[in-house]
Amino acid sequence: MDKINIDDFIKILDEDVVKNNSCIEMNFYVEGDKDYTDCWLGKMFNKSSLI
Repeated sequence: MDKINIDDFIKILDEDVVKNNSCIEMNFYVEGDKDYTDCWLGKMFNKSSLI
């Protein structure tokens, strides 16, 4: 996997998924941590909140 720094990670998660009509999905691991070797994170808008 490619590495990103924490600032870039925060920028990705700060994306306005409602305004941009998008979603974010990522699979990642935390280097050097045996408990977080296969993590998934997603961000999408709640359609019911747009009504």
